[in-house]
Amino acid sequence: MFGSIHSGPQTNIRDGPLQRAQTKAVVFMVCSHCGTVQEAPSDLVAQGLQGVAEHAGFKPGHPIVELEGECARCVDGKAA
Repeated sequence: MFGSIHSGPQTNIRDGPLQRAQTKAVVFMVCSHCGTVQEAPSDLVAQGLQGVAEHAGFKPGHPIVELEGECARCVDGKAA
């Protein structure tokens, strides 16, 4: 389940509401073209980050990952 939380360049993604109830990690996908930010909770990402943290002896809080690329709308717009 994806949810758009912000739009516009130079947005601080940590200012938006997070979907933390059902998951341990949140991935923010930031479109480098239009600035839209989508939020996607991911237990799979949480598991991977937990393994990295354990290996380093680090106790993580709530993992937040930012992924930069292009949103579906921008990708579709370029394909036309």
